[in-house]
Amino acid sequence: MNVADKHHLKRLAEEPSEFISRLRIVDEKGIERSFDSPFYEQILALDDFKSDAETVIHYKPRQIGDTTVATAYNFNYLYWCKDPVRCLVAADSYESTDAIFGRIRHYYRSLPTMLKREIDRSNKRELIFQDTLAGFRCMTAGGKSEARGWTYQRLHADELAFWPNAEEVWASITSTMHEGPHRKIII
Repeated sequence: MNVADKHHLKRLAEEPSEFISRLRIVDEKGIERSFDSPFYEQILALDDFKSDAETVIHYKPRQIGDTTVATAYNFNYLYWCKDPVRCLVAADSYESTDAIFGRIRHYYRSLPTMLKREIDRSNKRELIFQDTLAGFRCMTAGGKSEARGWTYQRLHADELAFWPNAEEVWASITSTMHEGPHRKIII
């Protein structure tokens, strides 16, 4: 790798917007494209996620792409993190869980070859990088596992207002959260 490539990678690692803008998404029309022209609301959301706030809550209208930018932000974070940070994504329905995890897998599969890292585990609901063991687990709120089995540093609680038994599920999920420098909750 030459000096210019190393400088470029360093810039991608240091600025989430740079890396996220290169991720591939499937837009609302079903067309695959780079995430280089986000909606205005997504730009504002990304600014919120990049802030030092430990918890970010968005009360938002439907279909502004908040889930897309939140998963892209967490993908960026886990991709560059050198620690075994785990992110739980909890959605309101099985369909939403599948769609969100599909985005995460698509981000990874569409990375340029030089950026692809080995995967330790990838199944129906998990994606874990081999070298750092950082990774995602997606679940449906109110499902059977209630996030047991891992300790999480990051949480993306998608469509929390529509979770069945939200108070019980929230208590179960947040009991798996670990304090520390990687902690971030996005609601």
